[in-house]
Amino acid sequence: MDFKLRLMEAKDLALTLAWRNDPTVLRTAVTPNPISDKEHEAMFLHNNAIRLVFEVDGDPAGFVQVNRDPDELKGEWSFHMSKKYRGKKLSVIMLEATLYYLVTREGYKEVIAFVKEDNSVSEHLHQKLGFNDCGVKDGLIEFSKRL
Repeated sequence: MDFKLRLMEAKDLALTLAWRNDPTVLRTAVTPNPISDKEHEAMFLHNNAIRLVFEVDGDPAGFVQVNRDPDELKGEWSFHMSKKYRGKKLSVIMLEATLYYLVTREGYKEVIAFVKEDNSVSEHLHQKLGFNDCGVKDGLIEFSKRL
């Protein structure tokens, strides 16, 4: 398999919106409500985030968004995989590539994530990637990783 991480482009909007609004994703998302085309496009145009598409053999398979902290070299990420690629253990590869990108191309020093307490898959994934559990607040586990 050939893996590639690239910057999201306007041509990816419909596909990433479909992934974002997938019922399985919404059940585990911190923000569990579907978003509209206009909201999604506005997020895409927002300058304070890095949006990456993960490809497997040239086929878009996943998406990572990293919201930048304007005062520090850290960001908060969220991500999702296409239904076609879920359960194939590709999230680790996608997120390791993202961490490498954030360090080597953007100079990031830290990444944080918020995970719903009942999302054991994402919780386990963050532990596997070496994130520290910083505690629970309002039903969300905060994870942090120094890079």
